[in-house]
Amino acid sequence: MALPFLVRLPSALHCRADRMRARLGRLAKAHRCARDDVLGRFGFRCDERQFATDLLERKTHLWVFRADQRRRCGDFVVVDMSAPRGRARRVFGLELKLGAPASERGGLQMQNLDRALHALDCVDDWRLTCWTGGRRALMAQLA
Repeated sequence: MALPFLVRLPSALHCRADRMRARLGRLAKAHRCARDDVLGRFGFRCDERQFATDLLERKTHLWVFRADQRRRCGDFVVVDMSAPRGRARRVFGLELKLGAPASERGGLQMQNLDRALHALDCVDDWRLTCWTGGRRALMAQLA
């Protein structure tokens, strides 16, 4: 069974290292994959954990998904759930770059983002924006 492109982070609590390892361990077991492989694909690096935690704590209307790091679909996919279904709902593909200013672009690291988004319901109606930048810069863009 193939691993999903995206794993939802339902709360800041799930970003804690122990909770994330347990969640990814269950994912590995369900898909009959090596735990270390799943941790390598969805685990956090650098300031990614802090970014996800801050985002989930400050913006409770957002759903945050961790992207598979080996499939070139960005670092995170964020869905604004405050809007009703359809074109009013915004989706953000995010690629974190340490300390970089925010830039509205996709690039090589997001070349398969469209494939990842097909796992989400009604994605054809949503408005997608891709952002690359540092943790603080991307938080400002999502404010």
